Amino acid sequence: MAIKKNSNFSAPIPGQSLTIEPRSRPWQNPPQYSTVDEVVALYMPMLGSEEFQILLLEQLENEIPITAITNILVTASVMEGKHSIDVGVLVAPVLIEAMITIAEKYDTSYVIGTEKERYEEDGDDSLELIRRAIEKKRETRGEEKDEQPSEMPPEQQQQQQVDEEMTSEEGPMAMQQDAPMPTPPPAQQQQAGLMSPRGAQ
Repeated sequence: MAIKKNSNFSAPIPGQSLTIEPRSRPWQNPPQYSTVDEVVALYMPMLGSEEFQILLLEQLENEIPITAITNILVTASVMEGKHSIDVGVLVAPVLIEAMITIAEKYDTSYVIGTEKERYEEDGDDSLELIRRAIEKKRETRGEEKDEQPSEMPPEQQQQQQVDEEMTSEEGPMAMQQDAPMPTPPPAQQQQAGLMSPRGAQ
């Protein structure tokens, strides 16, 4: 048997994050930028870079919502200690508008992620597809139960055969035990009492 080289003891234990020194993580310290203007100025060079725009257009072509991309950028900056969550929420609409401008500049279709009508229609279609899939699965399971008997392991099959043989052997004996015992005639019952003569047996 091969021994696994990777050990599970290298994984973090529950509560390990509470044993670190206070303020040893970037998000536990005061943010580098505390105003909306400073945070917007932080994101603008990244949004204007050609490398970021190419990656953004690829994600938009795959119908990734702009709101999801914005949340990823904001969350990453919060973890790095660049700004707080509150300022990130205030800056998010500015980032969304900037990404929409980039998509329209390159004539790329995009999904914002707030289209209520679109998601309601998709939701109805999704529920219908789920319902049909569940019904089809139930029909398939019903046909399998009717056509194919459940396969049992060899050990259970042997045990079942032994149980059937024991039941067939014990059948006549059980019938004999269940049969009523013959009762003696009334005359013999009277002679079998305590006051009967000694020779009468």
